Amino acid sequence: MATITIQTTAQQDQRLAPAFGDLLGLRNAQGRPRNATAAEAKAYLIAHIRQIVVAYEERLAKEAIAPPADFSPS
Repeated sequence: MATITIQTTAQQDQRLAPAFGDLLGLRNAQGRPRNATAAEAKAYLIAHIRQIVVAYEERLAKEAIAPPADFSPS
């Protein structure tokens, strides 16, 4: 899986750009919400993919640790 390509239409882009702008909290110079650029949406998706992989690998690492020996003082 060396390359992932997502194809969108111009009509889909008109919906994606403001949705990602809102998700990212982007504002223009006047403080009004603005659309996300393709590069900003891509950066978000890459960060999200990275977060998913790291969380998965951390979970596997925790599951691989042997439980501690019984410790029952009396």
